[in-house]
Amino acid sequence: MTLLPSLDGWVRVMSSPAAVFTGLGLGIAIGLVSPESATALAPYGKLFLDLLGMIVLPLLISAVTVSLAKLFETGGAAHQVGRIALAITACMVVAAGIGLATGLIVAPGGNLAQTDIASLGEVVSSSEHQADFEISIIGTPSTAKPEQGLARFIAQIIPDNIFRALSVGDNLKVLMFSLMFGIAVGMTPRGRADALTSALETVFQSCQSMMKGVNTLLPLALCAMVAPLASDMAETPLGPVRAMTMFVSAQCIGALVVFVLFAIVIQQRTGCGFLAPITALREPLILAIGTRNSIACIPSVIESMSSKLGINRKDLELVVPLGIILCRFGPVVFFGISTLFIAQLYRIDLGPSQYMFILFASVMAAMASSGGTGVMTIGLMALLCNPLGLPFEAAVALFLAVDPLLDLVRTVLNVYGTCAVASIVCGRESDQEEEAPDFPPLKSLGI
Repeated sequence: MTLLPSLDGWVRVMSSPAAVFTGLGLGIAIGLVSPESATALAPYGKLFLDLLGMIVLPLLISAVTVSLAKLFETGGAAHQVGRIALAITACMVVAAGIGLATGLIVAPGGNLAQTDIASLGEVVSSSEHQADFEISIIGTPSTAKPEQGLARFIAQIIPDNIFRALSVGDNLKVLMFSLMFGIAVGMTPRGRADALTSALETVFQSCQSMMKGVNTLLPLALCAMVAPLASDMAETPLGPVRAMTMFVSAQCIGALVVFVLFAIVIQQRTGCGFLAPITALREPLILAIGTRNSIACIPSVIESMSSKLGINRKDLELVVPLGIILCRFGPVVFFGISTLFIAQLYRIDLGPSQYMFILFASVMAAMASSGGTGVMTIGLMALLCNPLGLPFEAAVALFLAVDPLLDLVRTVLNVYGTCAVASIVCGRESDQEEEAPDFPPLKSLGI
């Protein structure tokens, strides 16, 4: 009888912001003071991420499949899915436009001193990848062979083998399968699919419960993950980082503008104060900072928006998983600014048609980055740079030098942007009660 109260107390303590920031600060201190201890802690941080990875795909499949199936059972599915697609596309294009405008206004690659350019050239020359590059930062850029960006993107979303996609954690292909499977289940006559729907709903609830338990370890995991990162950053030469200050500043400015815009959207949709949504969504935002994994934030986003902002949970259980995978607002801002940075660095003039290409190619590349690491996200820059003839390969080492910080910014923007899209598409709890739906909403365990 005394075990449950003590367990609840442990969950409350470990879920508090104080515990999270304590773990963060302790990890930074260990990384700076004792690199050996930081190295010893690294496997425990990886263990935490592996636990999250174990849960996210079953959660994604069950949430999307069950929500779509129930949506088709009650009718109006095409209208709802159309609203979701329109909201995601519009928000992504707006974010891409802000990133492009930020790159043009700040001009992070066009206002560098000669000493900074020389420092960046040293980074490229000393990079372990230089053997694969034919371009140096001081040399003359050559025109690269264009890639079939659209064909590559389509190939990344259509699974030829769903079990292979599951085994390698290919989120876009898993999402595509879940969408098609959910539609098929929803179109199956009532009665035949009830057992499957009920089973998948149980899987969804169980995954949420597991995620809640794993997230109570976040302060300890943060310490283990941040310590080696702080140790590595302490050993990083300051020259390249200082030379990339304008680039990092431009990325942060673009992300901040998009973040503020999303905060205004959520404020208008929920009718609360400007800071209230940020406070209400504190838990998923802290989780995004700690894990740098958007998918791990799905249960926390659903719970926070439902219980604290009054958004209908049934709608959230469809929109949030879709949004987390497709709403790649962090990468879309990153791609626009990074492409302009390379063009400005090499003094390559771009015209209006090329700016339009960057705008829409950024959206396509951002969606293709779902579930990828920071290195993979940087690699997708080729979708934008190669058709424009920009020497992307020479800048890889520069982007990798500052990616640990920018990866964190991208993850936070992905999560908060998904919350903004959900506030646009989803109804309020009070509205849903007045409509008296024919079926009960999906039940969720408190997280």
